[in-house]
This record gives sequence, structure tokens and C-alpha cells, in this order.
Amino acid sequence: MPRQDKSALQRVVTRFVDSETARAIEAHSRAWRVRCPHCAFERSIWDLGGIRYGAGGRTRMLARCPQCGRNGWHKVEKAVDFPTDKARALPLVWLILSVAVAALILSAVLAGIVLKLTGAA
Repeated sequence: MPRQDKSALQRVVTRFVDSETARAIEAHSRAWRVRCPHCAFERSIWDLGGIRYGAGGRTRMLARCPQCGRNGWHKVEKAVDFPTDKARALPLVWLILSVAVAALILSAVLAGIVLKLTGAA
């Protein structure tokens, strides 16, 4: 499958981590395969615009197959040649914590503005 541009999620996550972690995230996401239950067409999570890094297990996702056009529960599984290298998890932890803290601060600011405009504060 030809390389495409990154999705918005992929751009945001890979922008805030070092290049080694970004490469590991992309390699792991490309190794997670999504297979159509009807025609067995296969593509990677990365090609769908998603990220699956540090995940485990087997799951399914409801999707339309671009090859046969049918909807179904597509299997999500690790590829046979799944990469064994792991990048440091600390940059991802910092990214997740930063987003959570920013969301809390934004919520507090918005609540303060609403209270001030309504005269409750």
C-alpha cells in the first residue's frame, strides 16, 4: 500500500515525542493488521489513520471494506513480523498527562468565564 500523509491524530502524537518513539509508534501501528471478514482484504491501523502502540489482545472494529464494499466486524491482529523493539514510554506518558492537564485548565477557565458572565461569581 502506498505511503499516505499522516492523519491529524498521527501528526499530533508524533509531533510531541522524540523521533525514536515516533518511529516505534509508526512501526507498531503498521504491524497491527485489520482484516475484512468477507474478502480477507488487509490493511494496517496506520493506513487507516490510527495509532495502536503498546496495545495487546485481539479486537474487532465495525468498518466498511474498501475492496468488497461490505460492512462487517473486521479483525484487528498483530502481523506475523510484529516488531519486538520498544521505545521509551515516558514521552507518551508526558504527552497524555499534558493533554489531560491542558483540558482541566481549559475547563476551569471556561467555567470561570461562565460564572463571571452570569454574575454568580
